[in-house]
Amino acid sequence: MKSAKKKVKHTGQSSAFPPELHLTRYCEAQVEELKINTLDELTLKEGWVHWVNIVAPDKALLLELAKRFELHPLARDYSDVAGKRPALYEFDNHMLVTARTITLENSVLRSEIMGLVIGPGYVLTLQEDRNDPFDSVRNRIREKIGWIRMRGSDHLFYRLLDAITEEYFLVAEHQDDDAESLMDTLEAGENPEVPAEIRQLRQSAVEFRKAVTPLRDVLAALLKSDAKLLTNPVRVFLRDVHQQSIQLVEVAQAHMDQIKEIQDRHHLLVNERMNATIKVLTVVTAFFIPLTFLVGVYGMNFDHMPELSWDLGYPLFWLATLLITGGMYWMFKRKKWF
Repeated sequence: MKSAKKKVKHTGQSSAFPPELHLTRYCEAQVEELKINTLDELTLKEGWVHWVNIVAPDKALLLELAKRFELHPLARDYSDVAGKRPALYEFDNHMLVTARTITLENSVLRSEIMGLVIGPGYVLTLQEDRNDPFDSVRNRIREKIGWIRMRGSDHLFYRLLDAITEEYFLVAEHQDDDAESLMDTLEAGENPEVPAEIRQLRQSAVEFRKAVTPLRDVLAALLKSDAKLLTNPVRVFLRDVHQQSIQLVEVAQAHMDQIKEIQDRHHLLVNERMNATIKVLTVVTAFFIPLTFLVGVYGMNFDHMPELSWDLGYPLFWLATLLITGGMYWMFKRKKWF
């Protein structure tokens, strides 16, 4: 089943590979995608939207990035901000949003803090790992799907936040499938792996809820912001993303309730199996109580026990044993004790 392999993996600021810079810039008529080695290779074109995706940024690159785009020191110290609760930071000519992303890769949940900086004509995305949920956005830009090539950097900013939110729905769907699969396993019979799978499923659900709740708060703060970087049409779209985040919070709580139901069901089934076992052992013990009494009586070393000298004493003992056992069996069966 799926949940047996699903774990939560956090990526950190330390990385096994050097920083990578990917530039996507476009206008309505043209799009360019480049992998650049240094920011010196980055040229900003008038009237174009520039999306710079930085993977595994180090402090030197962040400092150079801050100088190039005139970023606030708080945005420059992204490595420190990323360790805190996701939030919105507003400055004079740009904004920084930090949000936790969750992606599913080979049944492993990957969680990381991502930074999004929006300014006039550009969006910067700062991420810890190469994996991200932005393939749909890249495809929209390449194929000129929707309005993204006809709008400014704020529309790209909205699309990136929407992609992060959509990934949560995919993860939620997998979690729901895992919960249903685990419930089916419970009903199918005893499985020694079930307790561990319940713990893993609960860990995944807790991580999901911890990630989506701050995302909802960040989107709510964006809607309240009066920043001129966000146009009215984009605010309408952001309102829709915010509604989706509220729905995700409700889904996260529903998952927690579902896992609690699975735990209760598991405990109930364990108790039922244990009670059934104890019932069988009790019935077997009840059969032997009168037999043990007879054996104890005739096993005593009294000098005068008339039954011991009877010619039919031994057969009568076994007849009494069979009658007692048969009578108890009939009584138990009549009372439907087994």
